[in-house]
Amino acid sequence: MAADPSSRAAFVHSSVEVARKFGFNGVDLDWEYPQDSTDMQNLDCLLDEWRVEVGKEAGATGRPPLLLTAAVYYSAFISWPALRAYPSGSISKNLDWINLMNYDYHASGNRRPRELKRHYLTRKVT
Repeated sequence: MAADPSSRAAFVHSSVEVARKFGFNGVDLDWEYPQDSTDMQNLDCLLDEWRVEVGKEAGATGRPPLLLTAAVYYSAFISWPALRAYPSGSISKNLDWINLMNYDYHASGNRRPRELKRHYLTRKVT
């Protein structure tokens, strides 16, 4: 969906339309397992277009803008085949809230189960 401009535009428009129709306060994107840097560029485009659509809809209806949030995934414990840096500028500019998915730290190739435990930040996140 995010890779094709027309599919992306249809998704953005319909998500805002559905959120308003059913009285939601916003829309949450669940962005799991990006494959490569192209997926991240497409996420950047999606967030920019989504924010514009939310602003246009709020201006046209006089309602408060919908909240835009996302749940994103990253694990430093799993080796990725390609760089997948999130578009932090776009996330900061376009999202009202971000949730970090905190699961699937162990790949299917592990030979034994691993414990689940809390993970703490080792440095300040800005």
